[in-house]
Amino acid sequence: MKRNWYLICTKKLQEKKVIESLTKKGIENYCPYTNMEKTLSASRKITAHQPLFSSYVFVFISQEEINTIKKIPDVVNMVYWKANPVIIDQEEINAIRMMTDNYRSIKLEKTTVGIQEKVSIVEENTSSTSNQVLSIKYKGLTVTLPSLGYRMTAQRENMRNKESTQEVVSGSSFLRKLNPLFLFGF
Repeated sequence: MKRNWYLICTKKLQEKKVIESLTKKGIENYCPYTNMEKTLSASRKITAHQPLFSSYVFVFISQEEINTIKKIPDVVNMVYWKANPVIIDQEEINAIRMMTDNYRSIKLEKTTVGIQEKVSIVEENTSSTSNQVLSIKYKGLTVTLPSLGYRMTAQRENMRNKESTQEVVSGSSFLRKLNPLFLFGF
């Protein structure tokens, strides 16, 4: 009984319920999450932890278990390509896991579906030369998932914002150590 990764479609915003149902039945599943930035107004933005592929969950099952999957509440159906359930290559699952494990914010773009193509991983770098020294800066990563028809892009986070936040915190704690009156609220 050979197992493969398949893609199932869920009802809108029901990925967590489907994951719980699959886990209770002992079916291996995977739903990658990422941080998506949403604009509420011109001055307000929030970051939400959401599924990377909205309304989709990956399952690792055999061909015989497909009917079991279809009976789970909140599962709409399997994803099909030319009348057959789409089989997702293990390399693509590994690439998605690598991206979600190493990057907090991932963007998806639709691309052409290429069943015979392989996963491609491309690093985005910038280089500059000054005083005969070559400097290469790592900017991010792009992964193409041909059987899903998506390209995932992740940019390296700006570390300056994190450092400045840490400086402010350490600065305020430093002031509290200097002035014991802070402890008594004077």
